[in-house]
Amino acid sequence: MMISPSHYHVSQEDKTPCRTWLSLIFITIQQHWRSTFGKLCMVLFLLMMYGQVFAACNISFTAAAGGQVTFEAANTQYAGQPARYKYLFSASDNSNCGNADTYGIYDALTQANFNNTGVTTSAGVLMAPSTGSSGSSNVLVHSTNGGGAYDFNAFYYSIPAGVSGTTDTFQFLDGNNNLQTVTVTIPAATPGAPTIGTATAGNQQVTVAFTAPASDGGSAIIDYTVTSNPSGFTATGAGSPLTVTGLTNGTAYTFTVTARNANGTGTASSASTSVTPKAPQTITFANPGAKNFGTTPTLSASSTSGLTPTFTSITTGICTITTGGTLTFVTAGSCTINADQSGNAVFSAATTVGQTFTVNAVAPGAPTIGTATAGNGKATVPFTAPASNGGDAITGYTVTSNPGGFTGTGAASPIDVNGLANGTAYTFTVTATNGVAPVPPLRHQIR
Repeated sequence: MMISPSHYHVSQEDKTPCRTWLSLIFITIQQHWRSTFGKLCMVLFLLMMYGQVFAACNISFTAAAGGQVTFEAANTQYAGQPARYKYLFSASDNSNCGNADTYGIYDALTQANFNNTGVTTSAGVLMAPSTGSSGSSNVLVHSTNGGGAYDFNAFYYSIPAGVSGTTDTFQFLDGNNNLQTVTVTIPAATPGAPTIGTATAGNQQVTVAFTAPASDGGSAIIDYTVTSNPSGFTATGAGSPLTVTGLTNGTAYTFTVTARNANGTGTASSASTSVTPKAPQTITFANPGAKNFGTTPTLSASSTSGLTPTFTSITTGICTITTGGTLTFVTAGSCTINADQSGNAVFSAATTVGQTFTVNAVAPGAPTIGTATAGNGKATVPFTAPASNGGDAITGYTVTSNPGGFTGTGAASPIDVNGLANGTAYTFTVTATNGVAPVPPLRHQIR
């Protein structure tokens, strides 16, 4: 917990020992003044007192926080307050800045001093006034090590709003009641960190999107720079997106972006997700032309990468295909086949190439004839449907006699052939019909 300076009074009793001590020193010097040794002692004493009273305590620090200086981007003590710097007094500071103890500056400020030169905030925090260009009360002298009410080892400097690239000064009384001056160099404000967006890989390049930082540092942003990791390739431009070129295909990269104003370059954004640039490839896949139902052709395609394309059917109700390209026709119609190549570590996926072609119906296969049964002036002929309908639905069957060429038709087995002459031997054939011409019939004899 941080402890602010409290009220302090020097009592009359506190002053008496001091007066007595000074009187004894004066009497001793007066007694020995005439001797050479006395004069030498007097000179040494005065030099010591001068060194204690007038030793320099001008402390300076800049935005390059480190060592005794730390930077708080957000004021951790008072919410909503500006960023601030903390200076922790060192042993060397203590030797020059009054009575030092284990905590630092002793009795750095008293209530009486604040009543004359400082202000008290609504939170009861005693603030020493700024005497420089900022024109605001922005310094807090404080104990951070839990020391007594008057032991101070640090001060905090809050950057006034809109102030950058200049200096400010702060004065306080040390334990010897000497006025000490601290010079604060206020850094020139640079932009905040942009917000990284999506990184999109291309051929030896990546395009990086981002949004502007919440703060431009009080000066218009001049440009942005995107940097790759690894290799540190960069791209600079006025806004999002920026494309970083010269990258190695197959290598994974992340990217950060910074903004620059007249004061300099701000802090970098967080890193993008990892992306890998890859070379493009294209597929050559020629249209195979019309195919007849019942055939099993094999299709082929190639890619510029040398990687083998694979095939898929978009119209599986008409045709199917293996990844290697062997076709199987389900029925006549319009067949669409896609060729793809998914890429690898160096090549990106190729754009799909599709081809559509016609599957022509053919005549149905031959039915399988059964045993004809004779009747009075007729014969009944059974059969089974052909293995293939030719890619088109069978619309009917025709049974034909030999001799005589008497026929019987129907949609299914069996079919009667009438008008035959009793006592004459006949054979019969059966054909299937679809939208294409029928195939030659199979024969069966009946006597």
